[in-house]
This record gives sequence, C-alpha cells and structure tokens, in this order.
Amino acid sequence: MNDNPDANQNQSEDSEPTFEVDKNDFSKHWLYLKKRENLLLGTLVSIGAALVCLAIWLIVMRFTGYKIGWMALAAGFGIGFAMQFFGKGVSPQFGVIGGAISLVTWLLGNFFTAAIIFSRLKHVALLTLMSHIDFSMVTLFLKAVIGPIDFLLCASAVYAAYYIGFKRVVPDNIK
Repeated sequence: MNDNPDANQNQSEDSEPTFEVDKNDFSKHWLYLKKRENLLLGTLVSIGAALVCLAIWLIVMRFTGYKIGWMALAAGFGIGFAMQFFGKGVSPQFGVIGGAISLVTWLLGNFFTAAIIFSRLKHVALLTLMSHIDFSMVTLFLKAVIGPIDFLLCASAVYAAYYIGFKRVVPDNIK
C-alpha cells in the first residue's frame, strides 16, 4: 500500500471522477454528464471521420469500378460513433449534427462517384473534369447516379448517425 497522499491525489486527477448515483436524485448525475459534453470536439472529429469514410468510399469505387452505395451507411455509423465518443453528448443535438454530416457525406460521395464514372466514360482526367464543373453539372451528376435504393441508404445512414450520435441516459427507477 502506498501511504503517500500526493500519489493518491495525482491518480485521482488523471482519471475521471466516479461517484455513486443517488437513485432518488438523478439530477446530479445528469448535470455531470451535461458538463462533460463537447459539441465542438464531437463535430470536428465527426467531420474528420466523414472525410476519412468519404476517401475510403471513393478509393474503393475508383479501383473496383463499382458504385458502392452501402459505403454511405458505413460512413453514417462512423460519424455517429465519432460524435458520441468524442462529443460525449447526451443531448439530441449531437445526433442531429451527426445526421447532417452524414447527409452531406452521402451527397459528396454520390457526386464524386458520378464524376469518376463520367471521367472514365469520356476519357478525361478527373481533375480536368472537376475544374470545369458548374452547378447544372452537379445536379446532372447526382440525377445520373442516385436511384431509389440510394435514398433508402441515405435515410439509413442519417438515422444511424443520429441514433448513435448521443447517449440516451435514463435513471434506473424510471426504466
């Protein structure tokens, strides 16, 4: 046993505080959880996760030549997990932001998928194609590659990011 009080104090500073939750007073635990929330960090890490998932989606698409729509669902799960883990959110706003990031990721993934397909069909370098794109081409690209199953995958990805994006906390006596 270590009888040095300074060693015990340093150990408690490094770890998160733990305490017994009073079954009759859930408000103290709720306030503790609300103080831990970090919406900015959760959002930034979720955007980073979205970019990583988008890059993987496009690399796989580029090298396989297949439009892989379920990659949007995988991105939704990744975004939701990043939001919950790093944001430590217990408020629904974490899920809403995660869902919005997932929706933008789905749109970008489908747009770049269409751009890759079009550049292959026309034998044009992707960067050359991207430098000549205007808004009307964006809508044409999206109309060309998005089908009914893509909307289902999008809705599933957005819901996954929303549902996983924040932790649902209920007192034991309410369950």
